[in-house]
Amino acid sequence: MSQMVPVLRIVYKPPLLQQTLDTSMTPHHPNPEPSGVLRFRRYIEPHEQAYAFDAPDGWNVAAPLIRLSSTITRMWKVVTSPDQQVYVVSGLPPQYLFMEPNQMTMMMGLREGGTTDGVTYVARYQDARTFAGHNVQAFTHGCRNLSITGERARPDEAQRLEHKARREGDWVNGAQIDAAELAFTCEGPYGPAAGGFIAATIRIAMPGVTTWVGEVRGFIAPPDRANEAYRVMEHITLTHQTNPHWKARQRQAHQAKMQASQQAHQQRMAQNQAMFNAHQQRMAQNQAAFDATQRSFADERAAFDAGVQSWQQQQRVQGQLNDQFTGYLRDETRVWDTSTGQSYDVPVGSDHYYIDDTGSTILGTPDYMDNPDPVRFNRMYEGYDFDDNTPK
Repeated sequence: MSQMVPVLRIVYKPPLLQQTLDTSMTPHHPNPEPSGVLRFRRYIEPHEQAYAFDAPDGWNVAAPLIRLSSTITRMWKVVTSPDQQVYVVSGLPPQYLFMEPNQMTMMMGLREGGTTDGVTYVARYQDARTFAGHNVQAFTHGCRNLSITGERARPDEAQRLEHKARREGDWVNGAQIDAAELAFTCEGPYGPAAGGFIAATIRIAMPGVTTWVGEVRGFIAPPDRANEAYRVMEHITLTHQTNPHWKARQRQAHQAKMQASQQAHQQRMAQNQAMFNAHQQRMAQNQAAFDATQRSFADERAAFDAGVQSWQQQQRVQGQLNDQFTGYLRDETRVWDTSTGQSYDVPVGSDHYYIDDTGSTILGTPDYMDNPDPVRFNRMYEGYDFDDNTPK
């Protein structure tokens, strides 16, 4: 789709690529010499009518919108002269969208060069000059003997991109834009060629993640047509307009995707919470069953210990009865030394019994007599509590 627009007069001066790196390298060339006229036509992106721009009438134009997903698109324009000697491009595929490596990408198992979704790649940030130097080779893939003849920063390009983003409502506070331009020569398919390559990198730091994108445009032409190609490239850039209705649809699609993603996230969170609650309930049930088992075991152990103690008491009573019966038969009784716990069988007939420190002499006395020698003898008892280790 196209329509005619006012004529732009193309003027010539020494090609940009033959200039030295001084203050004369500016986008505006004073005192030009007129040498020809180009008529421009308005071209509209054919697939979704997403954008429009001016290109020379009669030139070959390919400007398809590249849709990477429902919300991610790239604008790509390729314009060539009828004789194919002038080649102008804005937006080289693959389109550049990057995420700086950090702890999150490491936890996701993504190394530098890996991709999160086939669209965003993990890569360290590059300033515009570095980015241009790395990608000019892809732009000039049809040329041989590439030689970089000049380079310069383009703060005016960075400012233009910021103004454009603010005007179209795409600006993100804190974004950083860097722009640079390279000049080069090479051997093209039609002979010696000269060209320019302009790159910009836009870095956006957000909590937890920093992303950056690269934008490029450039041209290749015979040296005597380099100025013409440069002006065509800049005219295409300056006349580019994004369809506001298409942009509104994109924003709606982005919001819908964000809402769907948020809902899916909330559903996953609810499912995870339900799974956690069920796990906690199972843990509580298992703990209750374990506690019940422990109580049952404690009750059984208490009953067992009580039975053992009862049996031991019975055995002691039975032992005492046996000792008494044996003593009765032998006319003896059993007494205990309280200092050692040792028992002795002694003849009956005394009320009190005493033993010396050596354990070799035991005395028996009637009830009315006390210890005959408290220093030498210790009192003995006919009963002894083994549990409390005390006489009775």
